[in-house]
Amino acid sequence: MNADSLGSKMQAMSSLARKSCITCAQTQFTTLYSFENFPIRMSCTTQGRNLDCVLDMTWVICRACGTIQLEKLVPLAQLYDENHNDAVGKTWQDHNESFCKFIGRYHPVNVLEIGGGSGKIARAFLSQDGAALSSWTLLEPNPILNFTDGKLSLIKAWLSELSAGDCHNTDTVVHSHVLEHFYSPESEIARIASLFPRGHQMIFSVPDLKSWLKAKFFNALMFEHSYLLDESVLFYLMAKHGYEAKGSERFRDHSIFYCFQKVSERQTAVLPVQAAPNAELFKAYIDYCKSETQAIAAQIAKLPADSAVYLFGAHIFSQILLHFGLAENSLKGVLDNSNGKKGKRLYGHGLQVYDPAIIRDDAKPVVVLRAGTYNAEISKQLLSLNPRTTIV
Repeated sequence: MNADSLGSKMQAMSSLARKSCITCAQTQFTTLYSFENFPIRMSCTTQGRNLDCVLDMTWVICRACGTIQLEKLVPLAQLYDENHNDAVGKTWQDHNESFCKFIGRYHPVNVLEIGGGSGKIARAFLSQDGAALSSWTLLEPNPILNFTDGKLSLIKAWLSELSAGDCHNTDTVVHSHVLEHFYSPESEIARIASLFPRGHQMIFSVPDLKSWLKAKFFNALMFEHSYLLDESVLFYLMAKHGYEAKGSERFRDHSIFYCFQKVSERQTAVLPVQAAPNAELFKAYIDYCKSETQAIAAQIAKLPADSAVYLFGAHIFSQILLHFGLAENSLKGVLDNSNGKKGKRLYGHGLQVYDPAIIRDDAKPVVVLRAGTYNAEISKQLLSLNPRTTIV
């Protein structure tokens, strides 16, 4: 994407440099690909487009261990200045219910949830298996929840601001789709290990990023997922700080649930070297992004000039296609189910965001859909809104 596109110059911004590998701490990197002038947020906004910020999203690989990671990072205060991912839809509802059942197997009494956000998981657990629970505390710098249960409490802070006094009664630490967002996962795991007593559990859900990248899902890696988290990296980092795996469960092609327990100060772990296969995996992903965008553009070019063509997803899904050359002037807008996005503009672009119900009024709407693991759910929704919809 060109930062000057559509006559609106966006702001280049200062960044944080990742100087050593997040997994093995070595400093030998090879550049894989740079998304030049990429929007720093996968969100929506009402601000003037000239206020949007861009940064080269440059992916490198550690030659020592093979971990793919970002070279330059967006300062956290700018990346997460507001809660912008409310995880709507049936897939997320099923995920939360399944995750709560998994948590329940380990009988938590006093829970601290990191990144509780909307409180959806806390409420789901309380309604499903909360009888034996004494407390559930949410640690969240930008909460969007309203309290409806006396067992719920909130600490409005980052993990780095948490004190040992906030944690003394906690037996279980919970987080969902948080670990992959840490800029220094080892430091954050080490901090959790130091704050909570030996014997505490850490139960969490993470996206299956390696499988997502293999499947060419656009939301596998971006500014918020700044490194490729796979199971070998995860087990290495957890063992390094004394955690032992107690159980796991796969949720569809979406997530993996884990339960770890702190049993010592350190466990022995071996980190396999994956430089060559990971580099090939990333190259295949970039090649797909390029060829898929060209194929979509060619299909749109064959449509009648008055066709109503939308992207689905005011998110990274759309930003990737736009970066690789899908023309904004060939599109009517972006569809998204999030109420917090409708009526706003896709960050970094000039496209307005609409409720998917808008396609009901179109004779033959066309929707470009590349939403990874959510494709089937969204396709069903679009066709129920208008059976004449063509999904590209």
